[in-house]
Amino acid sequence: MLKKIFFILFLVSIPFSVSAASAPKIKGVFDMHEHFRVGGNMKLYLQVAKKLGIGKAVFVPTGMGPDNAGYKENMTALLKEQKKHPSRIIAFCTIDEADPEAPKIFEKCLDDGGKGLKILGGHPNFYDVPLNNDVMKQVFTIARDRDVPVMVHVSIMTLPEAKKELMELLDQFPEVRVDFAHYCSTIYNGINLDQCAEFLDRYPNLYIDLSMGGGILRYFKYMTEEGGLNKIKDFILKYQDRVLYGTDIIAAPFPSPTTRKKWLSDRIKCDLDLHREKEYQCSVMDKKGEFGPLPGFEFSEEVLRKLYIENPKKFLKL
Repeated sequence: MLKKIFFILFLVSIPFSVSAASAPKIKGVFDMHEHFRVGGNMKLYLQVAKKLGIGKAVFVPTGMGPDNAGYKENMTALLKEQKKHPSRIIAFCTIDEADPEAPKIFEKCLDDGGKGLKILGGHPNFYDVPLNNDVMKQVFTIARDRDVPVMVHVSIMTLPEAKKELMELLDQFPEVRVDFAHYCSTIYNGINLDQCAEFLDRYPNLYIDLSMGGGILRYFKYMTEEGGLNKIKDFILKYQDRVLYGTDIIAAPFPSPTTRKKWLSDRIKCDLDLHREKEYQCSVMDKKGEFGPLPGFEFSEEVLRKLYIENPKKFLKL
């Protein structure tokens, strides 16, 4: 009788110990913010992403500032990659906001298979014309009429005039689904999420993504300050139905670190672990190859599924 009791107690204890030790592992994740340049190793990215549970990724064909130089070649190459991997890659178009031919270029990209648009205007390195100029209004008209989403990177904390210009565009085109990248670019010189909340409260069709890209050190600095992580976590939970996951790396040729398998895997894993774990290490944070333990959000599986799958599907209309 005693043996039976001990055996039952042992079986009952197993689920609790397993679930407490492991974060939810979700497959079919949408990575909603990556970049591509000619010569980038897409095959390596897809290999690494698959092992980490990422099924699809949005890539944007980013050129160089201030005029997005080289973006046409990058866009052509990215569309070819999408044709090779249609179930894995979602190619967005891009433009030069100062180019009068931008609306035609955008439409041609959509005709060739583009699924959305990335606007670089408003990024400090790409901001040379007002965001509410005639070209941009034509471009947003196309996005509205073709029912495709738009991703923006507008540094509203350092460029207050760009904030006003973006709001004018969003007021004029409330139907366009917009991803305001990098927490609306409001984790800058501190956590300024009230600025992001202003956009989310005003525009029901606005989403944000959690990508940190090259700013990862700055973001993690604020998250490890007293109260910082909880402030960001509470914000994400409040707007959990309009939050997207993305890493914001640039798949580019050597000497880009994205040509190194271990670095690429570790970098993407930093973002995923931040969302899933209570504590984790991010090995790309310093030269010793180790940084941590860092505090994580430890989101529930329900919240993670929204960030990774449900919200991306709504945004992309899949």
